[in-house]
Amino acid sequence: MALASGVIITLGMLGGVVAQTPMALLSQALGWRQAMMIASGLGVALTIIILLTIKDWPTRRCDAISTNKVNKRDQKTNVWHRLRMVISNPCNWLGGIYTALMNLPVFLLGALWGNMYLVKVHNLTTTQASYITAIMLFGLMIGSPLIGWISDQIQSRRMPMIIGSLASLLVILVIIFAPNLSLLELLLLFLLLGLASSSQVLSFPLITELYAPHATGAANSVVALAIMSSGFIFQPMFGWLVDLHNKSENTLNHTIYSASDLSFAVLIIPLAFTIAVIIASLTSEKA
Repeated sequence: MALASGVIITLGMLGGVVAQTPMALLSQALGWRQAMMIASGLGVALTIIILLTIKDWPTRRCDAISTNKVNKRDQKTNVWHRLRMVISNPCNWLGGIYTALMNLPVFLLGALWGNMYLVKVHNLTTTQASYITAIMLFGLMIGSPLIGWISDQIQSRRMPMIIGSLASLLVILVIIFAPNLSLLELLLLFLLLGLASSSQVLSFPLITELYAPHATGAANSVVALAIMSSGFIFQPMFGWLVDLHNKSENTLNHTIYSASDLSFAVLIIPLAFTIAVIIASLTSEKA
């Protein structure tokens, strides 16, 4: 289960990698409108492929699935009862919050603020900054199935989650506080950050294994809710922290942010990793 979750996350991160340097180069060559039209066209094509190929419970798999039977009473359980059951279980929320906190580098550095942070704080060009954020997502692509496989082999979710959050905390502290980092050093550090933070994928098998098959979808929806909520909360919070620290005056309705403004806001990430270490320590897993 952990390996399968890791493979799915790897394919998801592929989109994030394409959205960095390749998208930046495409925008420079064709303009941002044409680049967005191409991305939209690929989305339409992917939707058509999904409609034509993805099936629910393929017949050829039914025999294998039938060996994992659920008793008749469980089969008749109302969907709302299942939702109440998973929402009231603190283990689900611990797993969801852990993944949400460990995913902050993707939401904050990979998706929105990373290029500005790297340009202002580490004096990179915009294109160089896109290399850095892309390599972090590449680290997630490698690390997700790898840590899933390791977790399956040692039959533990909790310990790799603790180690991953601790390693992520160490790496982000080096990125924030180490002076005069070179491009190569930043590439290596962001690759390590992606590898370490890939322990976030273990929340899905951790929660799935606590439930009968008929309730795993509802349980995993709690994790997904927490992940998406973190983007909704922390992306604007990062901007609010930048504005809070900013002391410059607006020039022609354009605010100039300094390196110290962004360095202040990025402290939210090591704080999140610290909380993730505590949460991972509090989680329980199926024996």
